[in-house]
Amino acid sequence: MRTYPVFLLLEGSTVLTVGGGQVAARKIESLAQAGAYVKVVAKEVDAEIMEFEKQGICSVETRGYRHGEAASYPLTIAATDDMETNRAVAADAVAANRLVNVVDQPDLCNFIVPSIIRRGALTVAISTGGAAPSFSKRLRERAEKIFPESLGGLIEVLAEFRAHIIKTVPDIGERKRIMTEVANSPETDAFLEGDDKPLKELLSKWT
Repeated sequence: MRTYPVFLLLEGSTVLTVGGGQVAARKIESLAQAGAYVKVVAKEVDAEIMEFEKQGICSVETRGYRHGEAASYPLTIAATDDMETNRAVAADAVAANRLVNVVDQPDLCNFIVPSIIRRGALTVAISTGGAAPSFSKRLRERAEKIFPESLGGLIEVLAEFRAHIIKTVPDIGERKRIMTEVANSPETDAFLEGDDKPLKELLSKWT
């Protein structure tokens, strides 16, 4: 399956999840991390999802899926063990040109949910195009060792520095040179290893 990778901007959007089990809970949590509010429809709902509702992450309606419902949402995820329901959700979404993912049923999807690594503003997505999702998970676990948690903090520091440079350095070419120098410096490596002093000293040249 050939795919075109994108990152969706879901901040402030309401999306739909059909299903109330553990798999649905993981999808809801991931959608919430991306800034989406989740409408959950399921006949039975796990306690974890009810806890999400208390936290304001989602709203829950304990009922069956209604025909045409997916057409009202920009994105829907179906995570039920009822194939008839999953097919109905997919058909409604596709007919309305909406995004839909049916868990473990790539033939019913028009997008694939990759394995994800988050490090602050950094998001790394890994996909096998639906061919071997379990192996995507294994690759993600290996990649997590390459992308340390400290990357989130480093990107935050670089973002603040970039905003400062944009305000204080009028020449675009010079801005690019400075940011490239900083990004490729051994000081950033030191930051990732837990020592932020060298990077602070380097940045002080322009602050």
